[in-house]
Amino acid sequence: MNHTFQQRNIDFMKAVRRAYAEWDGPQPPTVDQLIKKVLGGRAPRFYVSFETAYKTLTYIDRNGLPKNINNLRKQMWVDLASRVVEYMTRHPGCNRARALIEIIENQDAPSFYITEPTARSLYYRITSLTAATTQQHAA
Repeated sequence: MNHTFQQRNIDFMKAVRRAYAEWDGPQPPTVDQLIKKVLGGRAPRFYVSFETAYKTLTYIDRNGLPKNINNLRKQMWVDLASRVVEYMTRHPGCNRARALIEIIENQDAPSFYITEPTARSLYYRITSLTAATTQQHAA
């Protein structure tokens, strides 16, 4: 699995655990409630490699947003492109590559950019793997 997706999965589960710990409702939260809370918040970073981001933003500059990607992915590219322009404006002389590196490595993102069904599937896949691993080590 791609390193950026591995990191996203780790960060997503940390955010779920944090949302659970911070829950202040009268009943324990459901998985769906936790997922909605996490997806409504920020992510620690943009989960994209420098190479992919650079190529995609160059493509977008020349051709516009790709038509064959989902709305959340489109929003991620719009957000990332906006951050790059903003960063380069605040740092005259900075080129796109340097701005991208700074943003990808050191800035949070407005979202995890995943749908609720994807988040739910990710949650159950990771928790089942964690449970299976824990059972193997206990045996």
